[in-house]
Amino acid sequence: MLNSIIPIFKNYGVRSTTMADISNHLGISKKTLYVHYKSKEDLVEKSVDFIFEGHHAVFNKILNREISPLKKVILMYRYGIRQLSTNSTTFYIELKKYYPKAFKRYQHERDYVTFTIVLNLLKEAQKSGDIVASVDLRLFCLLNIYKIDVLLLNRELTQEYTLAQIVDHLVVFNLKGILEAKRKL
Repeated sequence: MLNSIIPIFKNYGVRSTTMADISNHLGISKKTLYVHYKSKEDLVEKSVDFIFEGHHAVFNKILNREISPLKKVILMYRYGIRQLSTNSTTFYIELKKYYPKAFKRYQHERDYVTFTIVLNLLKEAQKSGDIVASVDLRLFCLLNIYKIDVLLLNRELTQEYTLAQIVDHLVVFNLKGILEAKRKL
């Protein structure tokens, strides 16, 4: 059901979409909708959880590939940037403004991806000698990766530059800057 509801939120906005709109779109009664979700806030929170379940499924496929940790980071961010750039900016803005619990869930997941998954991959690359030993990887993540979503909410950026250009400038070039001289991405 959530896979049919999320596009409604993304297309029409979370705030302006009512439970009646959703039930009409799904072809069910509001009463039936409330059997599954106790409130609109509950529905929004579960939608955020569902979105990240999908992201984690893709991330796990990437993490299980037999490629270098740095290539995994690039693939994860290529996927993430593509997802963010195809969504309505209204979705994220309204989450932050009107659904703070759901936005907190979003932030928690973003933090987990950045400071657990990506940071561990970077540590693995540093341990194997691909990244300069003196680089503070947590600080690197904080300065270069952590707030990519905020940048991508700027529609002008995603309209003026291709996804490949954005990934290169936000992720690849920054990673190249911390590589040992003899290493290549």
